[in-house]
Amino acid sequence: MILFFFLAILGFCASLLVHGSTFLDSGSIGMSRAWPLHLGIFAVVIPAVLSRPKRVAGVRRRSLREEFAHAPRWMLPPFVALGAYAALNFTLGITLLGGFSGEKFTDRDGKHVAVHGDVVRPVGDAEYQLRQAHQARLFSGHWMLFYWAAAVMLADGMRRRAAMSAPSAPPAGGPAS
Repeated sequence: MILFFFLAILGFCASLLVHGSTFLDSGSIGMSRAWPLHLGIFAVVIPAVLSRPKRVAGVRRRSLREEFAHAPRWMLPPFVALGAYAALNFTLGITLLGGFSGEKFTDRDGKHVAVHGDVVRPVGDAEYQLRQAHQARLFSGHWMLFYWAAAVMLADGMRRRAAMSAPSAPPAGGPAS
């Protein structure tokens, strides 16, 4: 499980790097180079979910602290912040990408174009690169959340198993004689 934990942290850091690059004028790490992060989520989220304890019928956890009782406390505030940021980033990302306008960017005959219904307009390299940065930002905002969630679940699972396998401490007064 420790391997998956380190992969989750590595995936989070790589996602953060991609996300940060989308704010730079010098060019971002686009989806053409970052797409393996999309697949990498499955490599860590599946083991993380499988590491979770089975739910007991009728027992309902009320908070993240109860859900991840064995995870380090410092991991939970970033988890909440990343969840809120992913929701905000998604809304802004869809807007920036023109998701509500119906316009799609593509390549035709080796040139960048924007297609909206039957209307096709040429797109310059700068506009195309900005669009690619917005797309990478949209995805990387969620990658950060999913990689961090996997790290929290795996840390919780490893510490829970360690706590369960630790020998019980003898009573404070020692054995009765």
